[in-house]
Amino acid sequence: MEIRELAILLLCITCSGILGLVYYSIRLLDTPGSRSFILFMLSVFVYSFGYMFELSSSSYEAIYLAIKLEYLGVPFISVFWFLFAMGYNNIKINNKLIYTSIFAIPIITVIMLYTNELHHLQYKSLVIDSSGPFPAASYSKGTWYYIGFIYETVLSLVGIRLFYTMIPKTKGYRKKQAKIIFSASLIPWAGHVLSVMAGHPYGIDIAPFFLSLSVPVFAFAMFRLRMFNIVPIARDKVFETMNSPVLVLDKDFFIVDFNNYACSLFPELTSKSINQDAWDVLNEHKDFLQKITGADDSGTEFETKVKTRHYSGSITRLFSSKQKFLGSIVLLFDITDNKLMMTKLHQMATIDTLTQVHNRGFFMESCQQKLEQISQQKGYLSFLLIDIDHFKKINDTYGHTAGDYVLKNVTEGFRGILRSSDICGRYGGEEFAILLPQTGLQDAERLSKRLLATIKETPTNYKGTDIHVTISVGISSINFIDGYADIDLDKLVARLLNDADKALYQAKNEGRNRVCIAN
Repeated sequence: MEIRELAILLLCITCSGILGLVYYSIRLLDTPGSRSFILFMLSVFVYSFGYMFELSSSSYEAIYLAIKLEYLGVPFISVFWFLFAMGYNNIKINNKLIYTSIFAIPIITVIMLYTNELHHLQYKSLVIDSSGPFPAASYSKGTWYYIGFIYETVLSLVGIRLFYTMIPKTKGYRKKQAKIIFSASLIPWAGHVLSVMAGHPYGIDIAPFFLSLSVPVFAFAMFRLRMFNIVPIARDKVFETMNSPVLVLDKDFFIVDFNNYACSLFPELTSKSINQDAWDVLNEHKDFLQKITGADDSGTEFETKVKTRHYSGSITRLFSSKQKFLGSIVLLFDITDNKLMMTKLHQMATIDTLTQVHNRGFFMESCQQKLEQISQQKGYLSFLLIDIDHFKKINDTYGHTAGDYVLKNVTEGFRGILRSSDICGRYGGEEFAILLPQTGLQDAERLSKRLLATIKETPTNYKGTDIHVTISVGISSINFIDGYADIDLDKLVARLLNDADKALYQAKNEGRNRVCIAN
């Protein structure tokens, strides 16, 4: 998994966790600090969701749009954090003017970002840096950026200080709760400072991920330590409203508990499953169970597939105060949509949108890999370079839309003849390249003539008109049995392309609609 894909997955999981906390907190609106906490978490959600969109984008317009979305949350995180700390300490701001003024700089920051192209006070410059593993925003900070940063830092430090002052004032579970919240408060703001000072390693902003680290701590404080100073909601209300499957197992791998989401995922779970061996109840899901049993004592994370859905699993090992192993909690997150998004992103990066064959970059990369493989096997291969004859005339006569139909129809003709092992790519506008592994010169020539015949006999119907086209083919070939053990594969690819191009040029000079073989 590439670093960008991993980052998107982590942000996706984080957003799900944040929404779960928000859902739980909504039912506690009458408790001190709860409203500000909800708005704080929603601001973090908007920031994380926007940055997930930014990582998934490649164009300047999409990335700038994602940054605009992030800024609907970023400037307000410290404000709501500060108000949450005030509410937690039962400190109220009764003066409406003072309360409203707290939001002035964040609101101005949003306006500055949305109108940055007029004054460049937020960012002096904002460009796309493509030198890294993926396109990323690169910017130089403007005057207002530093004003906003200082303001956010001051509010954050005041909030942290307020939580710290709660520690000596409390006792029992409240003291433990105050310590945990204080510790959690240091994580995101340390990440924010590091992000500003250290930049973006591998093109990734680390601030959202530091924020996400505090989410499970807040979850612990809310569910385990009665955050907001209320009596916990009954177990069946909390456990059953979790929007992810949860399975609790004892040290002998017997089922102790599960929620309704787990039942929907595993229909085998019934009331009779309690105190039954998980291997007996869930025997049709061996891969899932093996990953649980394979986790070490500290727990682990894993991916599994149940039916047609993909899940990211988190295992938490439970120990007594004397470090005696008690059992495990298994929590699953549905990442099917994320998997589909990753597949779509991969297709966008490797497939030509119009013709649905490999784009030039990925085709050349695939050629390198296939050449290396065949050279080690001492096999042979052939290379075809194909050009649609008089394609400009088609565009001039029928229009570019008709030309697109012709391109798609030609590639459909290729698919009907090529093998699954053959590699086809769009090499240029109307040029295509095909790599034929383990195919000698004579077989490549026969296949090329079949391609000629198929394309000639399969016109493209556009608005009731049949558009007939032909193709010209140049062939180059190599036999690794004859040596080439130490040859530079980069030079070999270039040589094959050059030879095929010369043969294609010869085919066009001799009248087109023919196959020519490189000398």
